[in-house]
Amino acid sequence: MRMFFGTIRILVGLFFLFGGVVKLLDLQSFRDAVVMFDVIPKQFINIATVTIPSAELICGLALLLNSFKRASLSILTFLVAVFITAIAVNLLKGRTFECGCLGFLKITDNISWFSVLFDGGILTVIVLLFIREPSTFSYFEQVKVVVLSVLFISLTVNIPYSNQNLTYALNARKIQEIDWAQATKMIKEEKAILLDGRNIEKYNRLRVTNALPLPLDEFDTYYKNYQSAFGGDKDRKLIVYCDTEVCGTARRLAYKLVFKGHTNAYIVKGGIESLLQSDLVKKKTN
Repeated sequence: MRMFFGTIRILVGLFFLFGGVVKLLDLQSFRDAVVMFDVIPKQFINIATVTIPSAELICGLALLLNSFKRASLSILTFLVAVFITAIAVNLLKGRTFECGCLGFLKITDNISWFSVLFDGGILTVIVLLFIREPSTFSYFEQVKVVVLSVLFISLTVNIPYSNQNLTYALNARKIQEIDWAQATKMIKEEKAILLDGRNIEKYNRLRVTNALPLPLDEFDTYYKNYQSAFGGDKDRKLIVYCDTEVCGTARRLAYKLVFKGHTNAYIVKGGIESLLQSDLVKKKTN
């Protein structure tokens, strides 16, 4: 039985160590996910962006090294409980989007009630490990060491990250939601660019007049190809839409555009679903 729980401890450690590392390697994607969950006050978003993966990394490493286990399991219990609550709150609001759990790998599905069950299973395993773990070192001493380690890594990462994102944060606050009537007017009168955040299959099946495809999972490739279309003008108005009002893709794309330095990003409320009765839509026939 000891070997069994030892194996489980190692697997849990690897899981959180890996998750922490991939998030730290792509903090911008994780920040976008934190923003999408909309459960953390704006002034704490940057702090959460670096503290959460730092905690995962430190706690995962501690479990692998068989050190400070009770403190690490306590912190992971809190984090997973927060994850479950955040997912449940958004699902109850009818919102679904990619969780951003594995950063740049982008291999996770949109949040769902299965996500709640999965995280609930992880939480159960962590609690069982905590119950079985004898305390060979002062529990509060363990907590202090782990928390100080997390804070050290968070501060180390956050100093350059905060400086890099000062302009980003200011411009992100300017992202506005508009309707299709406003979008059409901006395209005609102000030469705004319309960007479709859905995947290419959906774009080809149902496209909006003059819209350029900008699928979220291929953002870097398509963005690079559009440099000439943008004309190097970072103040040009960019309008983004996706499937529905709750798909989340448009908002994540808007944040990515702001991070690239664009100062005028807009989101179309309701996505293409609200446009289906409009004569702006072209249906492709085979």
